Amino acid sequence: MTRTDDDAQRETLEEWSADLRDALRLAGLDVPLAVDVAAILSLAGDAAHAVLRPAAPLTTFIVGFAAGRAAGGGADPAMAVAEALAATRTLLAERQAYEADATADPAEPAAAAAALTDPIAPKAPAAPPVPAP
Repeated sequence: MTRTDDDAQRETLEEWSADLRDALRLAGLDVPLAVDVAAILSLAGDAAHAVLRPAAPLTTFIVGFAAGRAAGGGADPAMAVAEALAATRTLLAERQAYEADATADPAEPAAAAAALTDPIAPKAPAAPPVPAP
């Protein structure tokens, strides 16, 4: 079995995550900190595409902060992370839907529907007559 770039990247990120937990004194907590690297990277990618590229690290920081506050208040840490991820994904989906609606021409579908159903609706003007030579 050969090691792929994805395997190497995943291993590097897992090692970095463990080193960072140690440096931030999170490794020895009574409640172990599980990091779903794939979920965090996916969320960062979604934020970068839905908002702006710099929104990726900002989003993941705020999600982590919110989950940490919830866990500090007594919530199950895994549930706190899952809820913060879910709320953020909902917000990103709402933002994308809003932006998709905002870029659509609201008059275009209405005018097309009116022309099909309303016999009095204005029709496209006929082409001007071509003068005889």
